[in-house]
Amino acid sequence: MGKQSKTIRHKRKIGVSKYQNNVLDAEATKAQISKSLSRELKLTIVSIFIVTIVMLSSAFAIFSSVQKSEKYNTLTVGTLKVDFIDTEDGMGNVINLNGAYPESDTIGVDEAPYSFKITNSGSLAASYKIKILDDSDMISEDQCSNKLLDKSKIRVSINKETAFTLGDMQSTGYEIKTGTLNAGESALFEVRMWISETSGNEVLGKHYHGKIVVEGVNTKSNAQSANIIKAYSYNVSTCPTGEEPGCVESMCYIDKAANSCGEGTIILYKVNDTTEKYFYVLHDDGLTMTVQQRENTIDNTTGDIATTNSKTSNNFLQQLESATNNWTNVNSQSYEINSKTYSSVARPITKQESTALGCSENTPNSCPGFLYKDSNGYWVTSSNNDNTSWIISSNGSLTNPTNMAGVRAVIVINK
Repeated sequence: MGKQSKTIRHKRKIGVSKYQNNVLDAEATKAQISKSLSRELKLTIVSIFIVTIVMLSSAFAIFSSVQKSEKYNTLTVGTLKVDFIDTEDGMGNVINLNGAYPESDTIGVDEAPYSFKITNSGSLAASYKIKILDDSDMISEDQCSNKLLDKSKIRVSINKETAFTLGDMQSTGYEIKTGTLNAGESALFEVRMWISETSGNEVLGKHYHGKIVVEGVNTKSNAQSANIIKAYSYNVSTCPTGEEPGCVESMCYIDKAANSCGEGTIILYKVNDTTEKYFYVLHDDGLTMTVQQRENTIDNTTGDIATTNSKTSNNFLQQLESATNNWTNVNSQSYEINSKTYSSVARPITKQESTALGCSENTPNSCPGFLYKDSNGYWVTSSNNDNTSWIISSNGSLTNPTNMAGVRAVIVINK
């Protein structure tokens, strides 16, 4: 009996021991499962985080990266030497906007620029054109011709000047800046580009490969063309006077072909050694241009039916001659008024010229804007026998004067 009890107690010990071992095994298994779940949970969280970061960073990373190319760091265009600055990545003139985000113009003009210097190493003055063109080699290499970003989404600023949209430059061949450098002269440029802040999902997955291209042309050195300081393409909205930030420079006067400078082209011209004035092109005959001063040369001059179309004492024709007699860089010209021939450096515009440019009698806004904007009216003569006096009025039409008017100098200059 006592032995049996001892055996039973022993069995109980064994049972308790097994129970304790089972509990310990269960706890160990539970801990192992908990550890595995924790590890998997952490990996899941990390994976989600990485995917989220990748999605966010690629959402607007629409510009493909490009390979390094040391050959782009220095270019020579005729007598113009172009050195690209800050090219640690070896990109030179290759535009690399990888990872760009849409942003405002205020932020965009402070982005890191593409910096370069143009130096005229020749012995004559040389003009330059700066363009932003598609990099066809990179587009071919990346095989992304069907994924190119619309240029209407790309904003550009040169030397922190007012920004413009690259797509708007299509009519000029994406020409963004022009100018002239004298022999030995240099000029620094900083081009900044960014995605317009108005861009939406339509830019996702798009590519842009571009490059900065500089074209150079030697300027023929002669006393007359050297007096043309600048020329600008006229635009009634963005460049009506030649002094707006949005004006695009033109080198049309280098081309000796007729009509290379269109009607209204704005010319900043040195009429003598100390005086520069703005003019609009009326005719381009190839070697010479007939241009009219932007503002009235004289205000409030007299004229009537008897004197408008003839050169009489103290009328506006003689006043105009007096006001321009020190314009030494201007060609002398012969002109007709009422079939009579006169000679002078300056004359008024004729009714025939203004009609050829679009002006109509008593039809407001019929004249092109460059003929009448900011005008209180100015005298018009006639090359034919005409007993009627005319003015180009402030409303842009040919009308009969009711009081005094101004007069604007029409001159002939060499290209």
